Amino acid sequence: MTRKLGTSFLLVTLIIATAFLSGCEDKVFLTVFADPPTIALDGTSSITAVVKAGKNTETAKPVEAATVNIWIPKTEEAFAKLSATTATTDKQGTAAVKLTALGVKKTVHITAKVKEEVRNCTVVIK
Repeated sequence: MTRKLGTSFLLVTLIIATAFLSGCEDKVFLTVFADPPTIALDGTSSITAVVKAGKNTETAKPVEAATVNIWIPKTEEAFAKLSATTATTDKQGTAAVKLTALGVKKTVHITAKVKEEVRNCTVVIK
């Protein structure tokens, strides 16, 4: 009887611990912005991605050395060019590339991805 009770107690403890520990995984938060968001026909903009991890956005901490993939749609590549398609975050969780306008008025859509998080921003070329 004691052995059966001990085994049942161990099994219940294991189930509770597994459920509790699986809920402790950090989420990744990605923010992407362009500075400036509007540029001249021959202008440039800094595309910045900020990567943080934590339980929620208020307590998330910067992620250093994360690889961020950045691209513009193939249909918009004739209007602007990125200085790089991947960037690595610094100690502040920030990675940046340059977007250069190629002399055509257009809104260019930039997409960034780290892990499973995907975010977008736009740059208006005037």
